Parts: sequence; structure tokens; C-alpha cells
Amino acid sequence: GSVNSYDCIAVTTACDGEVISLQCDAPYQGIWIRSVMWGRDQGSRVCGGKAMWDCKFEQDRTQQWVTDWCQHKSQCTFNADTTMFGNACSEGHNYLKVTYSCIDRQQCTNSESCQQGDSTLAEVP
Repeated sequence: GSVNSYDCIAVTTACDGEVISLQCDAPYQGIWIRSVMWGRDQGSRVCGGKAMWDCKFEQDRTQQWVTDWCQHKSQCTFNADTTMFGNACSEGHNYLKVTYSCIDRQQCTNSESCQQGDSTLAEVP
């Protein structure tokens, strides 16, 4: 088989209470979740917070939820809020940051290769 690299890595951010939307425009492409962060990164000034601290909440559970909801779909939309993901930062100003790529969902046969940034393509007869 041949190997096809990701076209790009997209990063989408939504403040607490906003709707977040992930999308792959090319035909037959699906979302591949690379990382998810709910809370705040230290030093970040996203969504109006002072961000002099780093607070993240149940990152594994958050990433699993987003992966279950979005993986391999051409698009997915959901609410980024404390009801869904919990209150990571007691001072508020939580946000969700999702890093993802668009992969060929018809031909990606090796999820380990996909996770590393390349999709292994099946032979096309």
C-alpha cells in the first residue's frame, strides 16, 4: 500500500457556553481527533480569563467523549460547557480546544498509523 500524509492539522476553540463545530470538507474524509483540552492553559488569554494558572479537568474523559462523538464523521457539532465537561476552573472562563486532522475514512486501515499522522491506504483494485 501507499501512505498518505494528513493535509493539515486544525485547531478549534470554543468558550464555555458556545457551540463548537469540527468539519472536513473533502469527500470521503473523516475527523481524526488528535488532542482535546477543557479548562485553561497557563498563560492563555482565550475567552476573557486572566489565565495566571493552569486548570484542566478530566482530560482523558473529555477526549474520549469528543472522540466518541466526532471520530470518522465528516462534521460534528456540540456544546462546550460546564454541564457537559465539568467546571475545570473555579474562576470560570473555561474553554475547549480540539486539535484534529481530516483523514480518508474509506481507506484508513491502520488506526495506529493514523494516530501518528499518516493514514495507511488499502490497495485499490
